[in-house]
Amino acid sequence: MDPMTEKVRQDLQDANQEIAQLRAKILAVEKLAMKYQAFLDLYEDGVKNDAGPPMPRFIQGSVQASIPIEESQTAKARITNLVALLLADGGQKSTKELLEEIQKRGVEPGSKDKYLALSALLSKDGRFVPDRKRGWSLKEDAPSDW
Repeated sequence: MDPMTEKVRQDLQDANQEIAQLRAKILAVEKLAMKYQAFLDLYEDGVKNDAGPPMPRFIQGSVQASIPIEESQTAKARITNLVALLLADGGQKSTKELLEEIQKRGVEPGSKDKYLALSALLSKDGRFVPDRKRGWSLKEDAPSDW
């Protein structure tokens, strides 16, 4: 290969690496924006309902995931997204604790046995990992597009 072609190939490779780095930065900023939007949605919903703003535990900076909760979402999506927010600090909660938390925020499974319904929803959602002793947690490598 001639030196000119080699130089162009190297420049193209460098440009592609820079693009990949910028995409990673954009993804990180988008996740941060989603965290703030999710907090605002929860806060404003609490103010609208005169229940006071719900204070998610992820505010202290150790956020691993954030999901906007919107009224236009299906009930299942609202439930699983809210659970993801509740577990975003890296902690674990039992199904019973999660059910109590989501019910406090006016969201609950539409089934007779709400405990089993919530457990089934979480089991079917790839973002969550069950542990019989410690409860549910978020999968560490959760997809970035949720």
